[in-house]
Amino acid sequence: MSTPEEDTAAALRALRAENAELRARLGELEKERDAGAYLRAILEATPLFVIRFDHALRLTHINRLAPPLTWEQARGRSPFAFVEPEYHEAMRDAIERARRTGEVQMYDTVGVGAEGRPANYRTHVSAVRDLDGTTGLCLVVLYVTAQLAQERALADSEQKLRLALEATKLGLWAWDIDC
Repeated sequence: MSTPEEDTAAALRALRAENAELRARLGELEKERDAGAYLRAILEATPLFVIRFDHALRLTHINRLAPPLTWEQARGRSPFAFVEPEYHEAMRDAIERARRTGEVQMYDTVGVGAEGRPANYRTHVSAVRDLDGTTGLCLVVLYVTAQLAQERALADSEQKLRLALEATKLGLWAWDIDC
């Protein structure tokens, strides 16, 4: 049989051990909170649309909305609701491949852009394992309308240069002495 002092000492050791465990867990929670704050800052600062869908392809998170769309209008909707039907097959294929292989997939679409005008988007699809064991999706969508317009303008300019060179029978050379 132990003395009251020994019982008190044992209880104190147990409390100290529990306190150490709680402090360690608190440190872990603070790290998670900091990581969450960091992720929120990234999502708010990026010009990309980062969209989360659950296993049933219902929108559960989006970091930004293109006006006039509101969160109430977007929440719970399918990714197919945001693009024209002609792109649904490419989207469906990319989503199925991402879920099946676990590899990031990509597809291009035309959707609604600023002020309701058509806009070009490049979407990267990644499968995400949820806590309940189901597989949802993360879509990262990049606005590429301006980039595609620049690529077309460059291709047109190169074509005009080729035609001019062929018509004049001139040759052009460049001498790069820094090589």
